[in-house]
Amino acid sequence: MQKFRVYPNHFFYDGPLDLTFPDDWDVEMCKMACHDEEALTPDEIQNKISNPIGTKPLSKLARNRKEAVIMVDDMSRITKAGLTLPYVLRELNDSGISDEHIRIIVSCGSHGHHWLEHLAKKVGGDILERINVFTHSPWMNLVKLGKTSRGNTLKVNKEVMACDLKISIGSIDAHGSAGYSGGAKMIIPGISGIDTICYMHKTIREKGGKAGISNLSANDCRADMEEAARMVGLDYVIDAVWNGGYELIDLFCGDFIQAHRAGSERVSKAYATELRKEVDVSVSNVYSIGYAQYSLSKMSVKTDGDIVALNFNAMGMLIHRTFGRWGTDYGGPLFRPGSLTNSVSEGESATGGLNANGIVVVNPFPHSKSQEWRWQTDKIQWVKTWEAALEKLAERHGKGTKVAIYPTEGHQRTIEQLRIR
Repeated sequence: MQKFRVYPNHFFYDGPLDLTFPDDWDVEMCKMACHDEEALTPDEIQNKISNPIGTKPLSKLARNRKEAVIMVDDMSRITKAGLTLPYVLRELNDSGISDEHIRIIVSCGSHGHHWLEHLAKKVGGDILERINVFTHSPWMNLVKLGKTSRGNTLKVNKEVMACDLKISIGSIDAHGSAGYSGGAKMIIPGISGIDTICYMHKTIREKGGKAGISNLSANDCRADMEEAARMVGLDYVIDAVWNGGYELIDLFCGDFIQAHRAGSERVSKAYATELRKEVDVSVSNVYSIGYAQYSLSKMSVKTDGDIVALNFNAMGMLIHRTFGRWGTDYGGPLFRPGSLTNSVSEGESATGGLNANGIVVVNPFPHSKSQEWRWQTDKIQWVKTWEAALEKLAERHGKGTKVAIYPTEGHQRTIEQLRIR
């Protein structure tokens, strides 16, 4: 048997997963460009943080400041904030800000809240015991700062606004609204109120605003985020880039626009992937969000082929209080009932762009029936192990089967998709 190694989840799955295939199958691992890059050393991490882009070093920014907040993204993102937090805390301590005057805010926007296990995985257990860590709520403890030039009433986290030094730690990925995630996205939606979040996601576009994946030059959603970041006073960002084993390979630190643009340029090349077309089987690691994270597989597979999604996430589907489903046929403010598979007319297949075979999902954890609609197909076959998935594939495919594996498809895109506009 042939063997190919993937890393399905660095928060909830211990170690790599080896995918096996018959020797007479034609299998190719379709890696993003940075898949095999070496991880940063501790000295390299320190050097990146000490030499920011477009702003003073953190050690100088911290001088004469009284209260510091460090905003981190949530568990729906791959960022291991605990890798960079010790360096940031040392800079703050050395500049005269003690631990008692530092807090960490999990900037989850309208996503679900986190409990102790999640917080320990995100920031590190030792830091959780040392620094106050709070989870943002989009409904309470908000401060109104006025309106952006696009008419968005900006309400943000009260604890953040109580601080005179504001830092964020996140990652950069291609993103459908923001162009690329990271940077000012930590403000909207990260620490914003629900109405502010919904305005950015929906109202700006309804008013003719532009957005779109990799669009940074004419993106009204991104511009609204960055105007909000300036109103909040975001001082310093740390945006990360990861390899195929979810190891930290680059950091872009400093000004929330200049550092973000440099990081986006890096990601536009680092995460670029060449498609393998007209395959019989496409295997996609859909970590970290899960649903709808297999666009390359849909572009790769034949109309009568099969897609296998590796969904090794103990938290299940991303809890989304803006777009999510919270009842039989209703949900958050921007939920679309027509997106439910059970709303499709009788006899019509809700494949959501998939072929007639739907999708095989490998999920070793329990899954929620109420969240199945987010896979955008009414044809899901659930299995617990890779071996079970391979058995299903072997029923339909034999010698010469052409296979593409996208080992980090939650982050991979084509060269064209990542081209910055």
